[in-house]
Amino acid sequence: MYNLLFLFYTNGLCGWFIIIRLSIEITSDQHQRLKAATALKGESIKNYMLKPKKIS
Repeated sequence: MYNLLFLFYTNGLCGWFIIIRLSIEITSDQHQRLKAATALKGESIKNYMLKPKKIS
């Protein structure tokens, strides 16, 4: 099992920033697929996860 960490930043009330941490467990197969997908984009998993993501 692997553990992925997501950090979400959002603009809260009064201009404060709120950080939400989400950790999920993934299987070795899921980890390998994620690693391959990010490698095709020329990125590491870490760099991909640290990029800001739009949350709708």
